Amino acid sequence: MSAEVGGGAAPVVLWRWDSEWPADTAEFCPMPPYRHLLLSGTYRLREDQPADIPPEECQRDGRLHLLDCGRRRELQRLDTAAVLDVKWSPAPVGGRPLVAAADARGRLLLFRLTDAETGPRLEPVANRAVAEPGRLALALEWCALAAGTARLAVSDSSGAVTVLQLAEDGRELTVLWTNVCHGHEAWTCGFKHSDGNVVYTGGDDLLFRGYDIRLDPACPVFTNRSHEAGVTSVQSDYLTEHTLRTGSYDEHLYVWDDRAMRRPLERAPLSGGVWRIKRHPRRADHVLTACMYGGSHVTDAAGTVMASFLEHKSIVYGADWCQLDGGGGWEERVDRTPVTNDSAGAGGDAGDDAAGDGGDVVNGDGDTERHRESSSGDTSVAVTCSFYDHLLCLWEI
Repeated sequence: MSAEVGGGAAPVVLWRWDSEWPADTAEFCPMPPYRHLLLSGTYRLREDQPADIPPEECQRDGRLHLLDCGRRRELQRLDTAAVLDVKWSPAPVGGRPLVAAADARGRLLLFRLTDAETGPRLEPVANRAVAEPGRLALALEWCALAAGTARLAVSDSSGAVTVLQLAEDGRELTVLWTNVCHGHEAWTCGFKHSDGNVVYTGGDDLLFRGYDIRLDPACPVFTNRSHEAGVTSVQSDYLTEHTLRTGSYDEHLYVWDDRAMRRPLERAPLSGGVWRIKRHPRRADHVLTACMYGGSHVTDAAGTVMASFLEHKSIVYGADWCQLDGGGGWEERVDRTPVTNDSAGAGGDAGDDAAGDGGDVVNGDGDTERHRESSSGDTSVAVTCSFYDHLLCLWEI
């Protein structure tokens, strides 16, 4: 196993799964009793296109894969345009979990998680164009509001960001605000976690901006120029008030106080461009990052690397924490049996050979007891995925 550690046990690989097409996003469902479910998105450029075709006319295909991490199997596969981001709703909408996807046709797609006779399934409930023809929807984020409603922000390859209101039944999207926030691709967007009117954006023009959608869109609340390359990720910390984190192609993780946006509190070096940031659902001192060519890192709140997961041999775009903490019913179990060296292939069935019943299976280090002890509430499960080697890894730390 390829792992480097800065003060702690090495990550343990639980499952390797071949997504067949390049994988760029993976997200755990945050709501019980579905926290063992994972949705991954893929992106494939069609090969049978003329070499001189303009980028905006390229055809890009994708798939959504619903995975069961308890039984280590694929539950459902949906064909769509290339998928660039997926995010689950933070709370039920209309009584059910929803998940949104941003695709290469400039659309925001919504799916509802349902219980079919054969198991959990996604059914499409809404879609809306959020970008001009030929533009890609790049990133999205949710903000839960009172009374079971929600808003979504979506960024696109023209530099624009759109905020939409979702109806209470989850079937209708209404545009509240749209604005060209950046001169090049708007790689990322997000909300202040406690305020659906405050939107953060980052672009390939090196700018990090904040907007209040109730005010003139021509006048951002702030524009920060601290990043030395494109701004690729932003996350508002929902456990630590006023804390923001951003990532950049400049290979640094930035920590901010949203009351003083002139300069960052921390600027921590990380190997590889910081494409995705995921703070731990319960622990303020664990932040997961997908660092493109640099693998994946777990840092403390200030950005100091605590552990690194270097299993991927290609660009790491997707990363997320599992929301389970050792609780939940039997149906939410994540199989924490380590992958052994004999069953560590990247094929879609590799994990099934090692799955068993989650009992005494020796890990790659031959250390059954250490893993049995580590599978407690003190450990956490993460997922990461990489592009050209189309590899999704479930791992524990």
